[in-house]
This record gives sequence, C-alpha cells and structure tokens, in this order.
Amino acid sequence: MKNLLLIGLVVCLTNACLQDNPSDETLKNVIKHQVRNRIDNKFSVGTIVVFLVNGREEYFVYGYSDTTRRSAITKKSVFEIGSISKTFTTLLLADLINKGELKLNDPIQDYFPDSVKIPEFYNQKITFKDLATHTSGLPRMPDNFCPKDSTNPYADYSANDLYSFLQSHKLTREKGKYEYSNLGMALLAQTIATVSGNRYEDMLQTIICNPLKMSATTTILKKSPWLTSPHAGTTRMPHWEFDVFAGAGAIHSNGEDMLKFVKAQMGPTRNPLNKSMELTQQPVQPIWGTMKIGLGWHIISENGDEIITHSGATAGYRSFVGFSKKTKKAIIIFNNSGLSQDDLGLYFFNPSRRTNPVKMPVRVSKETLKENVGSFSIVNNPNFMPPGSKFHVKLDGDQLSICLTGQKWVPIIPESETKFFSRNVEASVEFLKNEDGIVEKLTVHQDGQEISAKKSY
Repeated sequence: MKNLLLIGLVVCLTNACLQDNPSDETLKNVIKHQVRNRIDNKFSVGTIVVFLVNGREEYFVYGYSDTTRRSAITKKSVFEIGSISKTFTTLLLADLINKGELKLNDPIQDYFPDSVKIPEFYNQKITFKDLATHTSGLPRMPDNFCPKDSTNPYADYSANDLYSFLQSHKLTREKGKYEYSNLGMALLAQTIATVSGNRYEDMLQTIICNPLKMSATTTILKKSPWLTSPHAGTTRMPHWEFDVFAGAGAIHSNGEDMLKFVKAQMGPTRNPLNKSMELTQQPVQPIWGTMKIGLGWHIISENGDEIITHSGATAGYRSFVGFSKKTKKAIIIFNNSGLSQDDLGLYFFNPSRRTNPVKMPVRVSKETLKENVGSFSIVNNPNFMPPGSKFHVKLDGDQLSICLTGQKWVPIIPESETKFFSRNVEASVEFLKNEDGIVEKLTVHQDGQEISAKKSY
C-alpha cells in the first residue's frame, strides 16, 4: 500500500497542471520534485530555487557546488547567470536616460569618434533602443569571433575586435525585426561605458549593486568559497571570462542578491532605480505570439497574467528569473549545469504549461548500436558551423558517443532504438533508416535548431 501511495504522489507531482487551479504550494512542490529528479538522475549537479509569493520568500537548495568536492549548494552559492546580465546592461542604459545623458532614440554613432564606424542600412542609424530590444539588424555574433580557447570563448574578444567587425560589416536588412543578438548587447554595454567614461564593472557596482546591497554580484571571476563549479551534465567545465562581451553575459550572482534585484524590480519599495526599472519593463516591440520585449526584459502575456522574464546560459550554467507584478509572484532558478530550467520557471506562473520530464534510458542491443557508427556529412549547415563539418559517431563498449568535427566526444544514451539523449549537453539525436533498414541519416536537435546529416560511405 505504501508503494502505491508513493507512485500516486509522483504522478500527482508530475501532472499537477491537470488540476484546475493548483495552489502555489502545489506548484512549488512540483518544481522541487523536478529539481530533485534531474539531479538524482545525473542530468544536473546543484540548483537553488527562490520563490517569492506576496512578499514571502522561500529558498529551496539541492545538490552540490562541485562533483568532486561535493560541498552542498547554499543560499550564498554563486553562479554564472549568463544572459540575465543583459537586464543589468539595459538598466544601466535606463539610468543614463533618466539622468538626461542620452535619449533612447539617439543614434549610437553620435557617441563614438569618427574612427569607429557603426553600420547603417540605407541611412537607418542604429539607436540605443534598437540594441536594447534586439532589433538593430546586427547578427547574433560577429563573424570575426574566433576564440583561441573554445572552452573560454569570450575571454580574448576585445573592443578593438568589435570595432574592426563594425567597420566592415554590412547590414542586410532594415531595423525593427527582433533577432536576439549577443553582439548587439555587447555593443550597447560598450557604448554606455563610452558615454559615462567608466568601465562596465564600475558602473555595475556604483549604479546597481551598491545601492541594492548586492555584494556577491560582479563580472569579475573571483576565487570565492561560494563560487560553484560549472558542469555539462555532471562533467566539470571551465568558467567563462569576458572582455567586451561582459554586458551580454559576464555577471556572477547568487540567490540572495538576485532576490534583492527582483524585489526592487517589482516595487513598491522605493529605491534610486525605481524609475529606470519601470522604463526597462515597458513593452516596446512585439516578438511573436503574446511575447513582447521591453529594454532587455521579455514580457509574456498568458493565463491572464503578464510575466517579465529572462533566462541565461553559459557552458556550465543555466539560469532563469521571472516575476509578475499582478500576482506578486517571482521565481529565481540557478543551476550549475547546462540543463535548462526555463520550463520550471514558466510553469510557476502558468500551470497549463508542461514541465519537461526527465528522459530515462532503455536497453538497446550492441548490434543495434553498431548500426549507428560512422561519419555523417551535414546537409543543412547552420551559420555557426564551419564548412565541411561532420558528425562522427563511435561505439566504445556499450557506450555510443557523437562529436562534431574538431570538438569533444559527447556520450549519448538511448531512449528508444533510434532516439538518443545527452546528459552533458541539452541535445538529442535521432538516427533514420532507409527502406532496407540501414541507417543513412541522423538529425540533431539542439537550442531550437534541427541539424540534418547524411551518412558517408
């Protein structure tokens, strides 16, 4: 009887969204269960979740800061927050606007010397608004981005590299269409640093962190006892360091600091940044469906609510922050592994959204695994892959692994005879057979992209 009750509890937790109006406590229990499940099944290492409901805060911590030290995650544990950094950059922009030092629709070219050329599209000049809303027409990344160390890719890309790219780049479309751009946000951070005459880190501390008493938040990689280690699955990864791309993804923080940031964003407690925060939260540009973008923040209208949110990812971390002023709810999720927690964050606001179940391995014969071994030439080449790239698949014992030309091998685990998943990166692989039952293609699903490759004989 006890086992049946346990099974019923798991089903209830997994499918709580089937209830018409699950309570906030039920939603929190579902999220806690999912976090435990992902860590216990080695998809993740350590996670902190901070819940805020009607002014009441709750911390949930589970797992470890490192797979070797196995020290427990705490409220003070520090994580790379990745692209959530962009909401700090746009807040610095809003602060300069409210101080009268620039205007949102000013062309950024006006704030650089003639030696720095900002590209235009038929005399359409890129403005601060364009950069803050990802509508400038600039690509996601510059084409001269060639890291010396692929495990620490942003460390050696400098302001001079950025200016060199801008000097030669030709915009291929008009402004106004949303296209997420790390490059654009890096340029925004560099521009406001130029306007203020201060380094990005100094602005971050002076304008945001010191007034809000966020002592653990910085772009500087510090050897802190609270700094967690990054992981892909449970495999240790290097920390990332940043130069000119700092404003796009360099910030480290912890749950305590981010809760202060979110509380300030939600109000109504007065702080020196209230007016600037309100400016960043105003919808500026439609994206798709019910989603719009403010200055940095993504704004989702659904379930009779308006959720202001951003997520982040680096090689070994994933992060999510979201809040609703209407329901007075917020959630922060920091994870020192590459597994996305966005589904859990959005589920907290809208239980009709499904959380992603943990994939479980199945047993597949060695003969079947052998059929997938070989090299596969990429058919549809996304713009981030070098020409001639191939996927290579090998079998060591009973372990199938895949790699892209020049990159590391990633173990993949069967969820069926043809579909495989990875605990190291957020990706899946499907092997496709022809009419004779011979594997001739594979498809990789990663970061919303579908990459097809044909077997080479």
